[in-house]
Amino acid sequence: MSEVEHGAVGAVLRAFLAQEGELPAGRVLTHAVIVFRTYEVREDGRAVTRRGRVYPLGEMDATLERGMLDDALFDARRDRGRPG
Repeated sequence: MSEVEHGAVGAVLRAFLAQEGELPAGRVLTHAVIVFRTYEVREDGRAVTRRGRVYPLGEMDATLERGMLDDALFDARRDRGRPG
């Protein structure tokens, strides 16, 4: 991803987080991991899914990424009423 694209994606991500109330004024977004899933039905009728992750603000340390993903999983389980 070019520096221009990187900046544009970061701007859109910051705007989205601000709109959702997750990035209040004065707070700076330093790292991000986007987890995604794609779905495709092939010509033979077979459904194929792919999962992955991307780093819209640049690569990050594996320990930091693990901590962020662990926190997100804990929060998701709590929000759904399941034990962490």
